[in-house]
Amino acid sequence: MFLKYLNINKLLFLIAVSTIFISCNVSTSSNGTKTYENNFEVTVVDGYIKDAIVKDSNGKIAKQIDSEKGLYVFEFSSDEKAEPRYPIYSSGGTIAIVDLKYNVDMEAYTGNVISPISTILKNDAVLEKSLTDALNISNEELKSDYIKNNNKSVAKLSQLFYAVLQDDDIVDIVRNDMRDNPVDSLDILFDNTFDNVANSSKKTEIQALLIKAKDFDGDNVIEIDTHMDEIKKAIIDNVYNSDDNNTGDDMDDNNTVVSDDDNSTVVVDDDNGTTTTDDNITNNPDNNEYLSITSPITGEIWLDRNLGATQVCTSYDDTACYGWYFQYGRLRDGHQKEDSLANEIQATSYTNAGDEHIYRVDGWLEDGIDDSFTLREAQWIKSDGTGICPIGFRVPTRDELAAETISYVGGDNTTTGAIQVVDSNSAFENFLKIPSAGLRSFSSTSEKYGQAYYVRYWTSGRTRVTSTKVVDNDNSSYAYGIRCIKD
Repeated sequence: MFLKYLNINKLLFLIAVSTIFISCNVSTSSNGTKTYENNFEVTVVDGYIKDAIVKDSNGKIAKQIDSEKGLYVFEFSSDEKAEPRYPIYSSGGTIAIVDLKYNVDMEAYTGNVISPISTILKNDAVLEKSLTDALNISNEELKSDYIKNNNKSVAKLSQLFYAVLQDDDIVDIVRNDMRDNPVDSLDILFDNTFDNVANSSKKTEIQALLIKAKDFDGDNVIEIDTHMDEIKKAIIDNVYNSDDNNTGDDMDDNNTVVSDDDNSTVVVDDDNGTTTTDDNITNNPDNNEYLSITSPITGEIWLDRNLGATQVCTSYDDTACYGWYFQYGRLRDGHQKEDSLANEIQATSYTNAGDEHIYRVDGWLEDGIDDSFTLREAQWIKSDGTGICPIGFRVPTRDELAAETISYVGGDNTTTGAIQVVDSNSAFENFLKIPSAGLRSFSSTSEKYGQAYYVRYWTSGRTRVTSTKVVDNDNSSYAYGIRCIKD
């Protein structure tokens, strides 16, 4: 009898323990509905995203529990593993702080934060290592709620990836470039991404987003949502117009380019440092007085400003020193002027292409005419005044310009201006006083990008030199600045 009584007590004890254990996970409300306490919380962040559909790979849907914090919860019963099946997805919703609908789908392959960063990286260890090194942050910070942690670098990276997600066709291009060309700063990643989206059908929108995101400098990262709001709204509403919403700093209306005058004067320094005046110079670019400067790095002699600039730069964003924007190999036919008109009709002559900027993704000159680009290169290396530079000067080669800027490694000297170019600030501090003049693109009638942000120069061999790299065989329809070197 005693043994039977003991066994009954053991049974009752086990039942009680089991009941207590189960109640830690599931309780019953007054109306009989089960409440799950074995939860897995997820934050959806690009700004906090509310009212999104969040689900895992099994189709299990998370419940929103805090709309202002982008917080959702997957609920599990006691007999389920308290973790969703990855990847987990987010679609739709609204950016809470600006009440703007969200237009990209996102996913996460690990962790509990869904963001543009988790969507692009896809838990790729190589890409994660590259970015944590570039941003000097931990892997945990990279995958975190950057608003909660107030991490400006991660916030800007999220906006960069949001821009990339506007076009699915360029996602792998950007990912592969990050893998093949690891960067050492966020600014360089912005520059590389700007270039990598050049052939996107949504290039206008993406590059505008990149410029705006790179410009963010608030102390509270939640402010990045209001910083980006206007452009995002225009894109989401599908009414973006690059002329009305250009985020670069356009040249002032009164900064007009003086028309050509064959009888004007160019002032240059000769080799011994004295100033000489040459009258009646053939094909003088404008009425400005160009001085020459001697490089403290190579000893080469350069014009002191960009072609078309009215003065030497006083800052990297001095619009008066931006100068003209030349498409590769074209002469001074008027297309280079900041306010020139534009069309999409390819030219039939490389010497007479009209006076308008030609925006063609496949080049400004018809196929079958100088396909090797040798004739256009020959035009630009002339120093007799029939090219685009003043007499005695020509367009530099890639190696000549790079040697003075991004390739210089001899140690910075702020007195002489022998400074390696690594960004916009160092470009201006360099003896060439290089502005961040941006560029004119090939995808719209008159759009200019990156003014006050990007350094872009053509060299004679269809190579672009920026503040971070050299790009060979660039698209000839791009219009960049020109700095002439003495022949």
